[in-house]
Amino acid sequence: MRFNPSTQPRASHIPRVENIRLSQKSSQNTAYRYNPPPLMSIDPAYIPPLFVQQQIRKQFEESQKQKRERQRAVQPTLTPQATKSTNAVTTVNSKPQSKPLPLPTTTADLIPVPTVAVLSDSMASRIRQNELQSPHATIKLYSQSGATIDKLIEYVYSNDGTHFLSDIRQVLLIVGTNDLSDKYPDDMIKSITMMYNNIRYRFPQIQKVFIHKVFPRKKPTKLFPSLYAVNAQIDRYNELLDELSTTIPIIVVKTDILENDLFDKLHLIDPAGKNKLLSTIKTVFAPSFQACNLPSASGLNPLSSNMLAPSVAEATEQDQPDRYVKNTVNKNAWF
Repeated sequence: MRFNPSTQPRASHIPRVENIRLSQKSSQNTAYRYNPPPLMSIDPAYIPPLFVQQQIRKQFEESQKQKRERQRAVQPTLTPQATKSTNAVTTVNSKPQSKPLPLPTTTADLIPVPTVAVLSDSMASRIRQNELQSPHATIKLYSQSGATIDKLIEYVYSNDGTHFLSDIRQVLLIVGTNDLSDKYPDDMIKSITMMYNNIRYRFPQIQKVFIHKVFPRKKPTKLFPSLYAVNAQIDRYNELLDELSTTIPIIVVKTDILENDLFDKLHLIDPAGKNKLLSTIKTVFAPSFQACNLPSASGLNPLSSNMLAPSVAEATEQDQPDRYVKNTVNKNAWF
């Protein structure tokens, strides 16, 4: 006998739902597409079979597991950790915590590291900025190939030089080699004095000025065609530089350079000659060197117009008030 569902008795609480659909024409006239009603409705009191319950429970557990994983990805996990003093368990953030900065232990740690500068000609051109790292100071280097004392004075008054020396506390001058081509030692001393005065006027925050002696060379110049004459003039300039240190508060330094330290009879070879000059630069800005090498001069000579750069000496107070220097200054304001 074939099973006929229409002849079977139905539960009284389950309503009979007719399979009613709109016609093709009526569905086309509606503003929205018509979704036909379900063929049957389920009573809220209906209990699904056991295998259906298991599938529903499994889907619910999987959704809860995925939700917990998303929350765990956003929030840091907490891991228990027992302290050494007690057995109590405390929760510690799993993220790596930055270590606190060490406290200063000596008075030297409380003093900020000064920013210093080196103004040089091509003698320091082979030194790189990353080689000037020192625990005593932040060293900045400006090297200009073919620079003379007058060219470095122009750089001091340029916009780039003003920005370069704006935060400098000490400066080392390595210049004079190129001046021997057209100047005598006496004229070079006047130029280096002019440069010193302009630096101290332009940048009053600079506390110390170091001047390096001219290196020996094995190459003659136009003014001094013989090798003996050019080295004699170098020795004469270095002697006058020592005498100048007794007049103005400068510190004269030198580097022991041999003939083997020059690769073209003029410039320092890398690495032998360069490392010698690099060692001198770092030693100059060390506190131990400065404590043993104080300026010989007790004060500053009053500035006069003939000791300044020509562009500064000829400037008027109305045209360039920031570059005008009066004949007298307060000595206590310098050192």
